[in-house]
Amino acid sequence: MSSLLSSFDSKDIASINIRAGKSDSTVAGSYFHIFEERVIKSIFRPSIETGEKYLPGESDECKELDSERILYGRNHFLPRYFYVFAREILWKLGRWKSRSLDDYVTSFSPDVFFFPIESYIHFNRLNLYIIKKFRPKMVIGYMWDDNFTFKQDPCNPLYLLHRLWLRKGVRKLVSSCDTVFAICPKMKKELDKEFGIESVLLTKPVRSTDYPVFEGEGTRPLRLIYTGNLVAGRAESIEKVVDAIREMNKDGQKVVLDIYTGSHLPPKMKERIHVPGCCNLKSFIPQSEVFRMQEKADILLIAESFSHRKKVARLSFSTKITDYLSTGKCIWAVGNEDLGSIDYLTNEDAALVSTSPKEIYPMLKEIVFRPERIREYAVKGYECGVRNHSKESIQERFFAVLK
Repeated sequence: MSSLLSSFDSKDIASINIRAGKSDSTVAGSYFHIFEERVIKSIFRPSIETGEKYLPGESDECKELDSERILYGRNHFLPRYFYVFAREILWKLGRWKSRSLDDYVTSFSPDVFFFPIESYIHFNRLNLYIIKKFRPKMVIGYMWDDNFTFKQDPCNPLYLLHRLWLRKGVRKLVSSCDTVFAICPKMKKELDKEFGIESVLLTKPVRSTDYPVFEGEGTRPLRLIYTGNLVAGRAESIEKVVDAIREMNKDGQKVVLDIYTGSHLPPKMKERIHVPGCCNLKSFIPQSEVFRMQEKADILLIAESFSHRKKVARLSFSTKITDYLSTGKCIWAVGNEDLGSIDYLTNEDAALVSTSPKEIYPMLKEIVFRPERIREYAVKGYECGVRNHSKESIQERFFAVLK
């Protein structure tokens, strides 16, 4: 969102968020935060103000935000959908509609309302409320995850029940939109078929198209890097990569993987991933530091789940892809071939790809003993970024919709 809107004057942008922590973006001139903890408290204290306005750069230090972060980061022992349904019921009972929210939207009086269509039912309900009450001149939805099919986890009855509930709101949002953006070609195809619309393909743009392509220094060990969360089966895929690196390094260190993540991992998973001499598991770092670390790496790793039953990211398009394409470095993607990111990189031949666990070690062996492949796919990835994701072409597509 920040990339797409960065060319506007900040006074013409206002933003609403509903999760712990204030936005660190300075693209908007003002922000409005609805506190989940206050929404829950409002069930018993209807007079509590559940949201407040803040300005870019304001500190987000407050007890409520700290408790929300702890809640999100905790390793829950009950089934995931227990918390999913509990959250939706609490938001349904809570009083997130408030005078301060209404005043914020009214004072800004938006011409264009631009929002993601999410898997959070309460977030979609908030967007419907804004559309119906304030009637913006133009409504644009952005579908960047599979939030409408039954294909992600079809054997899970709780998933199917949640999906039935979710789809009602998604359908209302799509029908309320003047335009819907789709994050990747696979998403666009299924979205258009499901809702009978003509969505517009729109990805995150690359940061620049003038990065030098990685030449390779021939140093050892080869440095791989992964940055991002390790949920939705990614940790298990990373574990298999670490196993392959351990095997490769038996007779001397040839490869090392650095992982930067804010995800909470069970102790046993941490032990399997953090292997001295093979893989270094490190804590979350800010985006500016992420880019600096990527510049130091030889290969950038994208990891998705290998599961054929549970495909959480099947229509997603990781924002890491365009960030990685921006660096002119070789990308190695591991994950199920039916997932949007893996499907895209395979079709564009923009990365080395391993679509099953048994393909990981042979690919790693090829990377280590055929270094020219690193250079080859650094070039292919760079060309894909220029061809499909230049900032100029992405923003031109976005502006064409606005016009």
